[in-house]
Amino acid sequence: MPTKLIIRPLLSLLSTTIAALKRLQDFYHKKVLAAEKQHKAIEEGALNAQNMAREDRERLIRIANNSHSMNITNIHRVAGEKRAKVDQQLTSNINAMGAIEADLVN
Repeated sequence: MPTKLIIRPLLSLLSTTIAALKRLQDFYHKKVLAAEKQHKAIEEGALNAQNMAREDRERLIRIANNSHSMNITNIHRVAGEKRAKVDQQLTSNINAMGAIEADLVN
């Protein structure tokens, strides 16, 4: 009889301890799941940032290439305009020399 009096409270205490441990286990399991979810979100954010950086880099390269092409086009245009002016001046000078020679001959 005295053994039953000792065992019952011990069993009750053991049952309460097991229940508390299960609640603690559930609590930490939720914490682990939340940490895994947060880790996954951080990885996705890092991947998104990496993709955005790659897209920005590609966009900047395209802009630089377009700018370079525009600069080359502008250089060719300006050079063409200057060459046309020089050709026009040269033609004008040749015509003037021809007129002077004609005056000298006459």
